Amino acid sequence: MVRFRFRLGADESNQSIGWFIDNFELSGVDQKTGYITGTVYSTSDVDLSKANIRTHTFYSTNADETGHYTLYLPNGTHNITASLAYHQSAIVNNIGVSPATPAYELDFTLISLPPPAQLNFSVDNDTGIVSLVWSEPYGPVYPVMGYYLYKSFNTGTLVRYQELDSQTLSFEDQIDLGMVGEYKYYVVARYQDGEGEPSNLVAFSFPYYPGEAEQTPGLVTKLAQNYPNPFNPTTTISFDLAKSGPVKLMVYNIKGQLVRSLVDEALSAGSHKVVWNGTDSRNRRLASGIYYYRLETSNYSKTRKLVLLK
Repeated sequence: MVRFRFRLGADESNQSIGWFIDNFELSGVDQKTGYITGTVYSTSDVDLSKANIRTHTFYSTNADETGHYTLYLPNGTHNITASLAYHQSAIVNNIGVSPATPAYELDFTLISLPPPAQLNFSVDNDTGIVSLVWSEPYGPVYPVMGYYLYKSFNTGTLVRYQELDSQTLSFEDQIDLGMVGEYKYYVVARYQDGEGEPSNLVAFSFPYYPGEAEQTPGLVTKLAQNYPNPFNPTTTISFDLAKSGPVKLMVYNIKGQLVRSLVDEALSAGSHKVVWNGTDSRNRRLASGIYYYRLETSNYSKTRKLVLLK
C-alpha cells in the first residue's frame, strides 16, 4: 500500500497556491535491498536458461542461456537453491542481504543425474511376457538407489509401474492376452534426492511382430558423459561406435581453443573408453574450470561439458 501526505501551499519556484506531495509511506511491499548474481554451471550438455534460482520464500529467477543470473532480494537472511531438471539441486544457506552488504556473487555447479543406458525389449506373443533389459547409467556422480519403471497402454499417461532395487537391470511384465493395443515403457534411475533423466522410450503394438518400427536400435554412435564429473585428477570418457572408421575426440577450453587431442585415428565398431588426466598437448596441467570434449566421426558429432577441479 502507498500512502501520500499532501499540503496546500506554494514553493519558491511556483508562487501560485496548490497541492504538493509532502511525504509518502510504502507498506505491505518487500522493497529490494540488494541482489545475488553469478553463474550456474552444469556437468551435462543442457539448456542453462531452464535453471531456476530461488529463495526459501517466493523470490526466484531463471538463468540466461550462458547460465548467468541476477536475483533481487529484500533485506533479510535467505537460503538460495539452484535447480535444473534431472540434476542434483545445490543449496547455499544464510545469505544476509542488508544495506551494508547489498550484493553477493554466488556460483552453482549442478551435477547431472544420468539415465539408465539403452533400454531394450522382446515380446512373447504366446505368453504375453514383455522382457525389458537396460544397463546402469554412464558415470553417475551420485549412487543409484534403485530404478522406477514407467508404463502406459494406448493413449493413457505413462505412470510409475514398478519400483526395483539398484541391482536389478531387467524386468518381465505380463500382458493380458486380450489387451490388444500399444504399450510404452521407460525406466529411470532413482537417486537419493529424486529421479534422474528417463531412458529411451520403447513402444510396440501387441501382438508384436518383428519388423515393426522399434524405438530401441542396436549399437548406435553416441558420446557418454565423462565420469567422474567434476573430476580431479583423471576422468573417463566413454563412447560407442556403430561402425568402424576415423574418429576424433578433442578437448576445448571455454574460448573454443583446442587444448588436447585424445583420439585421432581409425577405430573399430563397439564401445571405447579414454582416460584424460587434465593436461594439455604438452602434458601441462590445466587450470580448474569448465572444458568441452567433442566426438567426431564421418556422420556424427557431439559435444559435452566437463569440469576440472583442483
